[in-house]
Amino acid sequence: MTVLSVNKPFTTDVPTLVVENQLAIGAHQFRLIVVQDDGLQSDPFDADVQVVEGRTIPTVPIGPIEQPINPVTPIIPPRGGTP
Repeated sequence: MTVLSVNKPFTTDVPTLVVENQLAIGAHQFRLIVVQDDGLQSDPFDADVQVVEGRTIPTVPIGPIEQPINPVTPIIPPRGGTP
């Protein structure tokens, strides 16, 4: 994966790019310019990214999982008798 640096152009010949930067909280701006094989450049595309503070969601239960106290009784009795 690629780590982008401030004010340092990054060049690649593949149409996709996976970036591994760990951005600090705050505003960040990225600029994309596509250059064709003949040297023709596209207009710059600026992408603004806002990183906000978030919460981590626990992946394991916080406490024990309680078992049901009473089993469920059917509302409709079975044929030929009572529940």
